[in-house]
Amino acid sequence: MTTALVVLLAIVIGGGYVAWRWSQDQYYVGADSHGQVIIYRGVNQRIAGISLSKPYQSTGIQLAQVPTPYQQTLRATDTASSLHGAQAIVTNVRSAVGTCQQEYVTLQDWVKQENTYQAALAQFNKNHKPAKDKPKPPPARPAQPAQTCPASTAFGIPASALAPAAAGSS
Repeated sequence: MTTALVVLLAIVIGGGYVAWRWSQDQYYVGADSHGQVIIYRGVNQRIAGISLSKPYQSTGIQLAQVPTPYQQTLRATDTASSLHGAQAIVTNVRSAVGTCQQEYVTLQDWVKQENTYQAALAQFNKNHKPAKDKPKPPPARPAQPAQTCPASTAFGIPASALAPAAAGSS
């Protein structure tokens, strides 16, 4: 009887250790309670109140800056088959964040150029200068950032910086 209990205990402990080692070879990408995108090591489960994962690597990405489809995936956690897979997920998310941010910056720069042009045009019209001195308009307005991008304020760009001033004002 004692031998059977010792063998059973050895099987349970050995099986538990193997399962724990396996779980520590798993990775996933998710968001922490502070809104940071994190690579976690382990599995996104709890047993008897004990988490089977821990933060492995911070990415420096704010969840608020992540486009909507990625946010939904990260809130539910995005599992990866390896650390390399988790890093690839982060690379994709970082690229999407960078694209959104660049689209906002491009639009903001265009608005500044448009406002400068409108002010110069108003001054030109007011002073009745010769046509050869007429200011040149900025390039065409860039496209609006994708609908999946978060609000511009997530990147520190106020919404007001993305709309040209009313014509005739400076």
